[in-house]
Amino acid sequence: MQQKVRRRNVLLSCCFPAVFFAGLLNAESAILECTADGLSAGAATDTRAREMKLPGIIFVNFRTWNITRWQIDSAQLFLHVARGDMPKQVEIAVIPNPWAEVEPPKIDAAKLKWVAHPAEAEPQNWLAVQVDTKLVEEIANSKGHGLAVRVKENVTIHARESTTFVPYLIVAGGRK
Repeated sequence: MQQKVRRRNVLLSCCFPAVFFAGLLNAESAILECTADGLSAGAATDTRAREMKLPGIIFVNFRTWNITRWQIDSAQLFLHVARGDMPKQVEIAVIPNPWAEVEPPKIDAAKLKWVAHPAEAEPQNWLAVQVDTKLVEEIANSKGHGLAVRVKENVTIHARESTTFVPYLIVAGGRK
């Protein structure tokens, strides 16, 4: 009888971790490259500058081919601050229409669904923003075409054209 109990305990002690960690073994992460960015600060939209002077709305789009069939667990946007104080919060919305740097998005900011996101200062002047996973899933599923990031503070962010401090998005998740 004791031998059966020991076998069962050994079996449970081996199987439980295997089942518990099976979901973690499926977890992956990806760094999404910024493919287009721009700034709307008033009437004009600038997509060629090396720096984006805020307050205003930053448009960023990412290469998402590697996360199209993912369940997104977390996402973090990284922007490099060239000058100014780090914002504590930014607002993010999904850009509904396709766009490119040669043809910036034509959107009415009042019609976007803005969601406040906390922002934290990282070493070497990087700003890390936790992004709602639903927003990233919309982009991954081609229901959205990048993120609009509204910053209300006076700060200058490096654009993709700076080549050294390109915005990027780190996504964690796994296959559905």
